[in-house]
Amino acid sequence: MKKRIGLIGYGNYGRFVRSRLSGFCPVTVHDPAAGRDDLAGAVSADIVLLAVPVSSLRAFIRKAKPLLKPGSLVVDLSSVKVKPLRMLTRGLRHPVAGVHTLFGPESAKAGVKGLTAVLCRGSAPRSDCLRLRRFLEKKLGLTVVEMTAEEHDRQMAWVQGLSHFVGKAFQNLKAPSLPFRTLSFEKLLDMNHLLRRTTWPLFETIEKENPYAAGVRRKFLGELRRLDGRLRT
Repeated sequence: MKKRIGLIGYGNYGRFVRSRLSGFCPVTVHDPAAGRDDLAGAVSADIVLLAVPVSSLRAFIRKAKPLLKPGSLVVDLSSVKVKPLRMLTRGLRHPVAGVHTLFGPESAKAGVKGLTAVLCRGSAPRSDCLRLRRFLEKKLGLTVVEMTAEEHDRQMAWVQGLSHFVGKAFQNLKAPSLPFRTLSFEKLLDMNHLLRRTTWPLFETIEKENPYAAGVRRKFLGELRRLDGRLRT
């Protein structure tokens, strides 16, 4: 792992990322909304981590392109990979990779050791990805799975797209507090608890920026209509 990290974005997830990395190397943060306006310092780091919505990448590319340190590795941390890796590769002259931790601040309260992260190579040299993977595995104790951006998004359309869609709908139902609960209902409540801090921008990223998520939602909604129709006969 190289010596210094720049972190773009200091929301709930950005703060979580910094808390996990600051013990290993210096982390320079840029997020004007959080009172940390140091773009030049963050993008002059050896590795630049992007903990921002996909919708913010175009502005980042425009502002950061002339300031990025030559040879620095740019790593997208969003929940989707096809669109951000394509945008960053086309917009920058720097090696680009993607990491998606399949957990967040809420589900990693007990620690991250043994949890899973997906690594997508993008345009980065194999040597950069190997160093990045070694850090994630050896220092953070993560289980790292490598795959293409396309395969990642196909899987996440089900894993995240469907679960967050169902979870958001369940949240909006505002189910009453009930004295009697089945195990299946408890699982719904557990999911509601895990997703309660999912912001609307993150939800939109998962559902709208993944090119395969809409197809999964259509299948799910179609099955709901089919089941409802059977019950009406």
